Amino acid sequence: MELEYTTSTGIAVKVRAANPYLVGRVEGDVQAEWQAAGKALPSVPTYTVETASGEKEVHEHTPSTLDTDEEKAAWQRYEQVQLAYYREIRLRQTRIMLAKCVIFEMPADDAWVEAQTFLGIHVPEAGEARRLHYLETEVIGCMADVDMLWELAQLASGVTKAAIDAAEKSVPAGAEGAPARGAGDEPGPVGG
Repeated sequence: MELEYTTSTGIAVKVRAANPYLVGRVEGDVQAEWQAAGKALPSVPTYTVETASGEKEVHEHTPSTLDTDEEKAAWQRYEQVQLAYYREIRLRQTRIMLAKCVIFEMPADDAWVEAQTFLGIHVPEAGEARRLHYLETEVIGCMADVDMLWELAQLASGVTKAAIDAAEKSVPAGAEGAPARGAGDEPGPVGG
C-alpha cells in the first residue's frame, strides 16, 4: 500500500510500508556499537531494601523514590544516557524510513544544487546519498513533515493509529529527536 502526502514545501510524495526487520535491527546495532565503544547503556538506578525477614530486595528507582543527592545525580545520569541512546536509535530509524519508504521524483535540473552550493552546503555527488540529501533539505520543510512521514509509513505497514500513539508515549521525552506536531500550518495527507 502507498499513501500520498504533500510536504510543507508543496512537494507531493508517496509513502510505502516500513520494513519492520530493517527498522528493528537498529536498536541491536546501536547497542553493540555502544558496548564496543565502552559507552554506558541506559540502566535504571536501583536501591536495596531489607524485608521484615532480613532478606534484601533490589528495586528500580522511580522519580518518586529518589531521596539523596547521590540518588538524584544517578537518576539524572540515567536520563541523559537514555536520551542519547534513544535519540541515536530514532535518528537511524528515521534515515531508514526516509531512504526506503518515501517515493518522490528528483528534479530534472540541478538548480537546487547550485542554490545549496551558493549557500555553502555540501551536496553529495550522486546516488542514494544525493537522493536522501535532496529529500532532507528540499522535500521536507519541517519536523511535522518527518512526523507525518513516519506515521504514514507505519499506517502503510498495517499498524493502527492507536498503536502508533501508544508507541509514541513510550519514547522518553526528547528522544524522538523532534518536537511533537502542533496545531497551525501543519501539512497533512492528501490521499490514500
